Amino acid sequence: SLTDIRRLCRQYAEKFIDIQRDEFKRLGVMGDWENPYLTMNYQYEAIIARECGKFAQNKSLFRSKKPIYWCFTCQTALAEAEIEYHDESAPSIFVKFHLQDDLSGSYPQLKGKSVYAVIWTTTPWTLPANLAIALHPDFEYVAIDVGNNEVFILARELMEHSMQTFGISDYTVIADIDAKSLEHKRCRHPMVDRDSIVILGDHVTLEAGTGCVHTAPGHGREDYEVGLEYGLDVYSPVDDNGRFTDDVEFFQGQFVFDANKNINKKLNEIGAMVAEVSIEHSYPHCWRCKQPVIFRATPQWFISMDKTDLRRNSLTSIDTVNWIPQWGRDRIYGLIENRPDWCVSRQRAWGVPITVFYCEDCEAILLDQNIMERVYSEFEQHGADIWFAKD
Repeated sequence: SLTDIRRLCRQYAEKFIDIQRDEFKRLGVMGDWENPYLTMNYQYEAIIARECGKFAQNKSLFRSKKPIYWCFTCQTALAEAEIEYHDESAPSIFVKFHLQDDLSGSYPQLKGKSVYAVIWTTTPWTLPANLAIALHPDFEYVAIDVGNNEVFILARELMEHSMQTFGISDYTVIADIDAKSLEHKRCRHPMVDRDSIVILGDHVTLEAGTGCVHTAPGHGREDYEVGLEYGLDVYSPVDDNGRFTDDVEFFQGQFVFDANKNINKKLNEIGAMVAEVSIEHSYPHCWRCKQPVIFRATPQWFISMDKTDLRRNSLTSIDTVNWIPQWGRDRIYGLIENRPDWCVSRQRAWGVPITVFYCEDCEAILLDQNIMERVYSEFEQHGADIWFAKD
């Protein structure tokens, strides 16, 4: 049972308290050794639960389906601070999405042509979740005739490098395209029976790719944010084990990283693959198991960084501390200044649970001062295990 697992976790952790204490003493570290700081003390757990309750009371604690880092090895959500970056090889691909809407009214040069928006991604496994293609409203885009009656749309600044990557030397720019004129236009998803909508977003850059950004709101933070503006679904067809769910045609049950090569093969078969290049890039890994993680949307609990000025107060407090060395201040300041809302839920058997009650139908949080104090006193006497032991 869960309470048995928690008991074993506590026993395992207790074993290391004396080991670490003795090692520190041998190193000459000074400390109040008889009263150590232990996060598993009942009093400490009770305080965490009460503070969590305070966030819930002032509406800073909320439940939402947002993309978060997910470690399928540890089966848990990860916070920003629990991520390490390591270089690894990635299958960088360029894919063409056929434009469904006729543009010849605005651009007569395109009449009778097959027009495609060309996207770039280093995570082919997220393509089944593609719902949109993002363009920057202020970038210059061009329509390029590449032969075979086909026209590619991409950013002018990335045209030469892209064409070189595609192995296309004979091409002609036949029209300048205003990104705003493509907003809400429909492209056809190459593998899935649905449309991919053209949207506009300031997050699009000219650093790499084509200036047409593959957008999967369930698998990326910026994708999620721009998706909200356009009312897109937060679609994430991947389970806790990192495998595609049954609604992903062709690739059901496949582990996402293994599916990369199968998705690329499928794209080649249907003629949607424009180019495929292996690149080295920095990729997020779990700090615990050192395995790569994925970004996926699941219902999690978050504490808002801005609703009650948590971010502002934290940044103010940082400057009341004397930092040795000074770069420590800059590192933590940068982390807090830019961090998204704080994901506090963990799919773990140990630790302190999120001690709130909520309505199963509408998910409204049910919490008042009396409940909070009752949870606090129960935890103080019996530890956080009581949350799982009692009905």
